[in-house]
Amino acid sequence: MKNSERIVLNEEEVGSLLERVSASQLEDSDKEIITGIIQIYQKVQFVLQEARISVGRLRKVFGFSTEKRSHLPPANYSEEGSDEKGLGAKACDQLGLALHKTLTTLEKVKNALKIRNKKGHGRLGHKDYPGANIVNQEHESLKAGDNCPEECRGRLYTIDPRNTVCLTGHALATATKYLQERLRCALCGKVFTAEPAQGMPSQKYDEALKANLAIAKNYAGMPFYRLQMLQKMAAVPLPHPTQWQLIESLADDIYPVYYELERLAAQGEVISHDDTMVRILSLVNENMDKAKKGEGGRRGMYTTGVVSQVGEYIIYLFLSGRYHSGENMTKLLEHRFPELGPVIRMADALSCNSSVEFVSILCKCLGHGRRKFYEIYDHFPGESRVMIDGLAIVYHYDDMAKKEKMTSEERLAYHQTHSAPYYGLPQRVDDPKIRKKGS
Repeated sequence: MKNSERIVLNEEEVGSLLERVSASQLEDSDKEIITGIIQIYQKVQFVLQEARISVGRLRKVFGFSTEKRSHLPPANYSEEGSDEKGLGAKACDQLGLALHKTLTTLEKVKNALKIRNKKGHGRLGHKDYPGANIVNQEHESLKAGDNCPEECRGRLYTIDPRNTVCLTGHALATATKYLQERLRCALCGKVFTAEPAQGMPSQKYDEALKANLAIAKNYAGMPFYRLQMLQKMAAVPLPHPTQWQLIESLADDIYPVYYELERLAAQGEVISHDDTMVRILSLVNENMDKAKKGEGGRRGMYTTGVVSQVGEYIIYLFLSGRYHSGENMTKLLEHRFPELGPVIRMADALSCNSSVEFVSILCKCLGHGRRKFYEIYDHFPGESRVMIDGLAIVYHYDDMAKKEKMTSEERLAYHQTHSAPYYGLPQRVDDPKIRKKGS
């Protein structure tokens, strides 16, 4: 289904449309329906603006979700510019024109590098399969040092082997039946059973299966019921209650590992964290009991996602419960070694993220800030274009720093040299009216 074309009507156009609908030869019931739709459209626009919710945010619900700079209307800057102070596109002409020229130059350089870099064929090489089992096959009749079979008087020596990658498929859980022969005495009736073969598992469900189920459910997002249907189709049934029990037993075994990951995550150089809503059945029941008794207290439920950069490793933690992101970070940083410096925290501008009780360097999410300028673009095109273009230049330099695999210190110095001229853009376009519109 294609996205509907966006239609924008001002107040005069809405009034004229209503007059034309009233003067048409439609049935009275049709006129009432069309008139009602137009009036609702007009009221929705008014209510959204009054509630400080942009129409652009509503359009995302109906499929208009892009925030790419290339999807904005083309910039129309004046060469003369304007020295006028205040809001409006004219006041941003000089600054916007300079940014536009810089971006045009950077894009030309970027496109030239793309042409220069030879594209790959898209296929994966044998080095892209580090988890593959390796089977070494020696030559069936020759070895290093033998005479050449072509009788050229040369001798053979070893070179890199030919690599052939073969992928095989199987269900998430596979089963093996071990049929142990049993013999019964015809006189006394005693049964004699064959001893288990070497390598025969001592339990029905091995640890690898538990790990695979946990990864499929919690990492790949595969529901238990869907796994149950897939296993049934493979003729190796695995009911969803059994899956839950296996994952629960695994969780009990690896709690020490989780606590150690928490301790290590607290020592990270950069920690990103954010909240999302979650439904926990036990807490939902607790809320219902509190409501019946008329008790107060917290009712919210959150899952805090934590991403900690510890050296060359990245640790992911998920903390679900009543505590919000700032409180979870306070508990996490209690495990931080005192001799370490302040941690760099990456979070959005919610007040709960600022409630961490430990000394830290808070870096607020730049993506959320850029999104606000994209949402208010229709109201402040000049100022919004300046900010979006300026951030595009900063993002370009950051992309170059990543491609060059710079260290944190080198990346900071690179930005201080190249991105510093654009750090002051928020102050240059700052205005209370813009802050009110974007809040």
